[in-house]
Amino acid sequence: VPINVGQFTAVQSGSDIVLNWKNPTLEDFAYVRVLRSHLGFPEYITDGAVVYQGTGERLVDIDILESYSPVYYTAFVYDVFGNI
Repeated sequence: VPINVGQFTAVQSGSDIVLNWKNPTLEDFAYVRVLRSHLGFPEYITDGAVVYQGTGERLVDIDILESYSPVYYTAFVYDVFGNI
């Protein structure tokens, strides 16, 4: 089972949300998928909109606060075997 991201932050910048995190340092790390919801924190990979998927450690969710406030984010870590 993969280790989750570390130091996950979401900071408002005008109508944007700036997300930052640290990826786990595991040999079998594949990618991070960040989900967004305005209904509450996504608990499962089907609980919101995918706003990022990759190996980076930053995302700017542009102008999201013009449509939804508050918004909630969850980062899911995937390993090369498909474990979440």
